[in-house]
Amino acid sequence: MIDFIESNKIYSSITSSAVQLYRYNGLDIPFDPNWKRVGINLSGGADSACLLLLLCDLITKNKFDCDVHVITHVRCYNTRPWQGPIAKDLYDKFVHEFNNINFFRHTNFIPPELEWGALGPITQDEDGRPRSGDQICVGSFNNYIIQKENLNAVFNATSANPKDTNWPGAMKNRDKPASEGVLKDLFLQKENYIICHPFRFVDKRWIIAQYHLINKVDFYEMTRSCEGDITHNNLKNYVSHKNLNKCGDCWWCKERAWAEDHLHETLKDLNHV
Repeated sequence: MIDFIESNKIYSSITSSAVQLYRYNGLDIPFDPNWKRVGINLSGGADSACLLLLLCDLITKNKFDCDVHVITHVRCYNTRPWQGPIAKDLYDKFVHEFNNINFFRHTNFIPPELEWGALGPITQDEDGRPRSGDQICVGSFNNYIIQKENLNAVFNATSANPKDTNWPGAMKNRDKPASEGVLKDLFLQKENYIICHPFRFVDKRWIIAQYHLINKVDFYEMTRSCEGDITHNNLKNYVSHKNLNKCGDCWWCKERAWAEDHLHETLKDLNHV
């Protein structure tokens, strides 16, 4: 559970002296007090909502003059039509509860035909990794918003896979341990902005625990991690995203249930970091 603390050491090679590290229950999150505009991807899932909560908490407590640009990629509209409304409800709740922060929302549409599951990888990135149409759309739109809004940094909440589980459907790019990490896994300096992935080496147990530790469980209850679609028996009678069932069978449902089952143990562990 505490393996992620290794990731804190990686930040020692940051060259920007203005960037400071803010620790949340053992995990360091980089932030420059001089940043005026930061962006974050908000999908409606527990990971991205948790990171946005921590950023809002950080900005509020330190009284930083920093706007937050929330980027949501509308995808799978025909098979998971609840995803867009859930992300919008979360955004509205952030605007209401953190009224000291100026929020701006940007939405992008991903054609279902370009998703990895429909088309597979269609090219490679500069490191030779396969890239699908949806990944290209996400990256390109993020870059567009970064340029258009002159963002200083953009945050992404990709987290680590649970260890020692064998559920089908895991994303292999989330298996890398912190002990093998390098700075660009967490913090990538571009010419005019910075990309931050502070959750790269923490798993869902730590993430769900944060909602309890900062007394924001109501936010967690609004999030949805399930990747089941409207053909599933538990979802085929979908009417509203309010009180929507979970499929209970997908990898993401199993990950979330696993983290919830370990909540008491996780909170106990984090008391010692």
